[in-house]
Amino acid sequence: WGGLDHKRALDQLEVLFDLGRWDELVDIAKDIEAWDREEGGGPMRSFAELYRAMVLTRRGEIRAAVLLEEELLRRLRTLARAEFLAPGLAFGAFLEHVRGHAGTALELAEEWERETAPHDTYRLRTLPDVARVLAATGHVDRLERLLDVEDATRNVRSRAALDTARAIAAEGRGEHAPPRRDVAPPLG
Repeated sequence: WGGLDHKRALDQLEVLFDLGRWDELVDIAKDIEAWDREEGGGPMRSFAELYRAMVLTRRGEIRAAVLLEEELLRRLRTLARAEFLAPGLAFGAFLEHVRGHAGTALELAEEWERETAPHDTYRLRTLPDVARVLAATGHVDRLERLLDVEDATRNVRSRAALDTARAIAAEGRGEHAPPRRDVAPPLG
């Protein structure tokens, strides 16, 4: 694999995650991680590890996700790039929430809020995990402030993420948010 092929594979991780093709994602992530280690280690490995850790968390493999979390967040903070930090902090907040560490989850959600404030696109794409943390810890008011977005219609993923966060906020208020049928055209 050359660098360009790995870049293309890296771009697939988000899509594979969203589609639930997690076995394929994990295989690609492990290939990227191994290749990037040989090349000296950089942002590609961090992004691949992040998506692998996200899958581990969703599959309930919390111990394995935790083993990646601390070093991963340190590296992502060092990179200081919103496209890596936004999903990393959202993941960290969600993982800590799943672990029952509400205080740490809220600290990471607060850091996510600060770091993503000037980056609407990355903020919107990673909002649902932070929304879950805020709603579950009784901070629906904070979540609702994050829903006041100027232009969330830039792309289907941003609209879907915002709609998901709005539904989470509604559930946090004890309401039922009706499903939207206009979010994306049917597949196929």
